[in-house]
Amino acid sequence: MRDRYYFGTLARQVDFFAFPRTGSHFFNYCTSGLFDLVALPTPGIDNSEAVSRQQELDPAVLEALAARQDGVPYQPVIINQRATGQHGDPARGEHPVVVLIRDPMATVYSYYNAATSRWGAGERIKNVGAWAEEKFGRYHRFYTRALEVLRTGPGILIRFEDLAAGPGPLHDLVRLVGVRPKLEPDLVHRLTRFDSITRPGARTFYRAGDNDAWSRDAAWRGVVPGAPARLDFGAFGYGVAVPSAPA
Repeated sequence: MRDRYYFGTLARQVDFFAFPRTGSHFFNYCTSGLFDLVALPTPGIDNSEAVSRQQELDPAVLEALAARQDGVPYQPVIINQRATGQHGDPARGEHPVVVLIRDPMATVYSYYNAATSRWGAGERIKNVGAWAEEKFGRYHRFYTRALEVLRTGPGILIRFEDLAAGPGPLHDLVRLVGVRPKLEPDLVHRLTRFDSITRPGARTFYRAGDNDAWSRDAAWRGVVPGAPARLDFGAFGYGVAVPSAPA
C-alpha cells in the first residue's frame, strides 16, 4: 500500500474487522478520542441513517472527544474498516489487526432488531429461527478466521464487553498503534460510557448496549431455542446460553 502523509506526517494504520452489531460505532467514538483519525473514502458515510445516529448522542461529549491534551503532537491514524470490504472476512495484510467481538447471542439479537425495525427486513424473514441460525453460522466462521489471522502477526482482540466496562482495551489499542493518544484512555472511557455519551429520551440506534436484552424478549426466546446449540463458541471465550422457550 502506498504511504499516506497528512500535514507532512506518515499515518499509522491498523486494519479493523468486526461482525455486524458487535459495537463498531461505539469503538469508532472511542478511537475518535484517542487518535487524530484520518478517514479513508467510505461509501455511505453520509447517508441519512449514519447522520441520525449521531443525533442521539450528547454534542458536548462529542466536542470533548474532539479535543486534545496540551503538548500532544499531531499523529494521523487510519483505522481501516474496509480492508476486505464492509464487514469483510478478516485477512492478514501489511498492517496490525484489530478484531472486535461481542457475545454471539447479544450480537444476533441486535442484528435481528436492526434488520426488522430499521432495514425493512421483517417481511422477508419468514422463519426467524432459521434466519438466526444462519447468522450464528456466519458469526462462527467470521471469528474462526479472525483468530487464525491474529495468530499470524501483530494484532489484538477487543471484546465489546471489556470495552464498555473499562479503559483496559483502549490502553491495549494505544500500545498496538504506537502513538501518544491525544486524550488519555481513562478519560476517553469516562466520556464514552453509555449513560454519558447518549442523549436522554427515546433512541433508535443507541438503545441500551445491553447484552442481556434478548433474555427479556419472550418472542425471541420462543423461536430461537436450539439455533446456536450446534456450534461451539468456547474458542471465542463465550458460552452461549440457549434461550428457553417462555413458559
